[in-house]
Amino acid sequence: MTINYIWLLLLIAPGFACRSIYEYLNSGGYQENGVRLILSSLFYSVWVLVMNYGFLLLTFHIKNFAEIQILFNNILFVIYYLFITIISCVVVALVWNFIHPYLTLNFVNAVRHGQQKPDISVTPLWDVFQKNQNQAVVIWKGRQIMAKGIITVFNSAYNTRRELLIIPSDKIEDNYPAEELKEVYVDCDNDLVIQIVNPHREVVLK
Repeated sequence: MTINYIWLLLLIAPGFACRSIYEYLNSGGYQENGVRLILSSLFYSVWVLVMNYGFLLLTFHIKNFAEIQILFNNILFVIYYLFITIISCVVVALVWNFIHPYLTLNFVNAVRHGQQKPDISVTPLWDVFQKNQNQAVVIWKGRQIMAKGIITVFNSAYNTRRELLIIPSDKIEDNYPAEELKEVYVDCDNDLVIQIVNPHREVVLK
């Protein structure tokens, strides 16, 4: 019975570790319910086990799981297995973080093309601000200006809230013509508009 619990732990735990790394790389991502979390963790665990088996096949020439169970009686092997599991978790999370958006969106966009709908971007809209630090912006809420100044992003990887630090500046105008704006972020749910000024109009902090 104890052996079964250990095997269950070895099956599930790496998946949770991979999921945590993936969420860290994606600034918290979205919160999943218990069932989705377990299923996604199992998905990661399968690939971690495949990598681990590859390591064991190369180093110990293991041919079946019965041999692995025997080796688990050796404490040095357990330490080695934990070490390669950590490596596998990191590798799987990094690879999935890179290919997942493209694999998913290629399929979704192919379906949307058939429905004559626009493509979905591979980059979340909010991420545009992470690439435009020290950028002049004007933030509107409805018909009123909430803030205008220099934008800096502070968003912990474990924080799913989207928060901005704005350094006020009187050099930024209230209204810019379209050609003076680099990008415009629109949040329809919150009636929020963030205008990013073109780089050549960027305010220089002194």
